Amino acid sequence: MARVTALEGQAVTASDASALGRVTAVLFAPSGATVVGYEVTPPSVYGVVARAPRYVLREALAPAGEEGLRLEAKKLPADDAGLKALGYSWDETVVWHRMPVVSAEGGSVGTVGDVVFDLATGAVVRMVISTVAMWVYARVMRMPTDFRARWKEYLILGALNNAIPFV
Repeated sequence: MARVTALEGQAVTASDASALGRVTAVLFAPSGATVVGYEVTPPSVYGVVARAPRYVLREALAPAGEEGLRLEAKKLPADDAGLKALGYSWDETVVWHRMPVVSAEGGSVGTVGDVVFDLATGAVVRMVISTVAMWVYARVMRMPTDFRARWKEYLILGALNNAIPFV
């Protein structure tokens, strides 16, 4: 399983071990809970001129141990080639990390803190929502939390949310 927060910032190297850039975003399909690719930003030119990000298919990058991720090519795909391979334009893909989460009633619940997904298939296994924001939301809306009275329910909910998906 992979975590978005663990992948963002990871170095991307070519098959010949040359540096290609860093993962700056994990891209999700607009129509489902699936990772389709990565946004990789190449190193700046002479440390001054920033270069536009490139888009790489999820299947094209493989874990390379502590070095980060490895692309089985000598260079990043061209802008158009990367977008064409993804099958989506940049505007259609979704970056879930730090995205606001709203309730069915339209109230703010928090933000997406992390997303856990299967590296081989791209299927989302779990989405982590910032709990501090949820607690603040409950307090602002004057919703009873009763932690001391309902600690068993909170313990079961926490176990289901955190432990069961990894079993």
